[in-house]
Amino acid sequence: MQLYDEAISPSAAQTRLSFFDAASLLWRFEVYGCAGGPLPWADVRDLGVRLFPRALLPFADAMMALARAGARDEQG
Repeated sequence: MQLYDEAISPSAAQTRLSFFDAASLLWRFEVYGCAGGPLPWADVRDLGVRLFPRALLPFADAMMALARAGARDEQG
């Protein structure tokens, strides 16, 4: 989580690559159960919504699906 906080999180970087990395890393934390508490999914989802407001690129769409699922965004 230190690497996430310092380099990947939406508060540290606002790029497409950082969004992909954040969604992927948080998903792995979720799947492997290594999070020490709630994960900051809402911030990642919000960055993704800003960067990818509509479906267009398959990889971005997949990362948006991860971010929305992690944030429990059922409507999204």
